[in-house]
Amino acid sequence: RLTGALLDRLTHHVHILEMNGESYRLATSKKRQQRNAKPNVNAEKGGANP
Repeated sequence: RLTGALLDRLTHHVHILEMNGESYRLATSKKRQQRNAKPNVNAEKGGANP
């Protein structure tokens, strides 16, 4: 009950903004991961990356 009361006090005068669409940070992170991904040089032999 204390947690509920605490949340009620913290969010009493809050405006909630709901944003739709893809996150800029998420898109940038995905691009960075794709760019930094090591190519699998052992793919033809059936091995994994070292």
